[in-house]
Amino acid sequence: MPKNGLFAACFPGQGSYEAGIINRLIEAEPDTKNVFEQVSNVGNRLLGVNLLSLVDDEDTTLDDLLDTSPDLAQLAIYALSVATNEAMHQKGYHPEILVGLSFGEIAAMTCGGALTIEQGAEVVCARVTALKASDITPGAMTAILANRQIAEALCHLSADDATVIAGQNLENQTIISGPIPSIQKVEELAQIAGHRAVRLRSPHAFHSPLLSSASTKFMDALKGIDFKPLSTKVLSPILNRFYTTDDDLRSALVEHLTQPFDFPSALDTVAHAGIPTLVEFGGKEGLTKISNQHFTESHITAIPSLPARPDNSAPLQAAINRIKPASNGELPMEPTQKTFDEFWNTRSESILETVRSEFEKFISGKNQEDPVTKPGLNGSIPEIDMMPKSGTLDVIIDTNSDSQFDRNNVFGQLVSLYSEALEYPEEVFSEDVELEGDLGVDSVKQTELLARVGEKFEL
Repeated sequence: MPKNGLFAACFPGQGSYEAGIINRLIEAEPDTKNVFEQVSNVGNRLLGVNLLSLVDDEDTTLDDLLDTSPDLAQLAIYALSVATNEAMHQKGYHPEILVGLSFGEIAAMTCGGALTIEQGAEVVCARVTALKASDITPGAMTAILANRQIAEALCHLSADDATVIAGQNLENQTIISGPIPSIQKVEELAQIAGHRAVRLRSPHAFHSPLLSSASTKFMDALKGIDFKPLSTKVLSPILNRFYTTDDDLRSALVEHLTQPFDFPSALDTVAHAGIPTLVEFGGKEGLTKISNQHFTESHITAIPSLPARPDNSAPLQAAINRIKPASNGELPMEPTQKTFDEFWNTRSESILETVRSEFEKFISGKNQEDPVTKPGLNGSIPEIDMMPKSGTLDVIIDTNSDSQFDRNNVFGQLVSLYSEALEYPEEVFSEDVELEGDLGVDSVKQTELLARVGEKFEL
């Protein structure tokens, strides 16, 4: 049974940064600048990078950082997570459970009391330094949109023992890691088998035996850092359990370089603990979206603490609104896949009729303002299919319409919109991609995307 007012915090790993996000957080929560200053001091001392250079930087993207200063990207991701935790604590909100995914486990341990903010930054720097100093075979990571069994079979067909399952994001989204030639082979095999493969931006093949050579150097660097007992429960998707007082946290972080993670199992553990809300403590919304796809049949909701830029919500506010119990002591109900399907099955006809009626009034008003009938309207109201068949990106465009509605132009804009909203590479969105079947996008999210399409094209 969910417990009102309780929440778990999730700390993301690679990729959790967007341009301007540090400044947005500091403007909303000025005290968090102290966190970035502490982390920057460590980065300057150990890596020669200046995190504070990103405070007023509204233009540098994650891709820019990965191309020019990947070390700075690591520190920025860590600092954003820890700063978010500090801000929530100052407001009186303390997570019951901390879940760190991959690199995010460093922030989770820090926020759990094992490390100070500066010590956590030192661990990040030690990790970066150990990886740089090691003779590591160039590797890559790819997301296979298939279950673990299929991904394992594809890895086996690559005939390379170093190509392995790095982890599981969702039941049908498996991450593989290994040498670049073998990863390319698996990607080709996946395509032949009818499964999409998406290459990830990652400096190394994490969670694979390729990083074994860095383990010794990483452990040596951590020996000078004092790890204290955790004061808050920290759940590891790699160990697939909570840390205990018997665990050597230092050794655990080292082993994480080569061990796979299981995020769905960690989410199930949070659910079994009766926690109704999962808040992502980081610079983007990747884990929020993955978690909500996993929890389609439950009343558990995942929300970002730092919404993406198109969202006008102030940093932390959406999370606080969801965590804070309603006046009657009950949290407001969040729609699940099942409840939305029931709603749509019973109300869709009346909703569509209302939309058609309002559209007719709109067109009537437009025709009165401009008596020249635009091509393709002819004074009649077209039939509108509000839900695309099979949740695809099929686009039907009148070839006589204005050039801005050229079919290729519109499709390109749709691809950009869907890519930004779902955080998938644009190349994933072919005309025949199944949003739910291939990408796990449920009908609730598809309806939200349609609303964005309507707003963009003023439908």
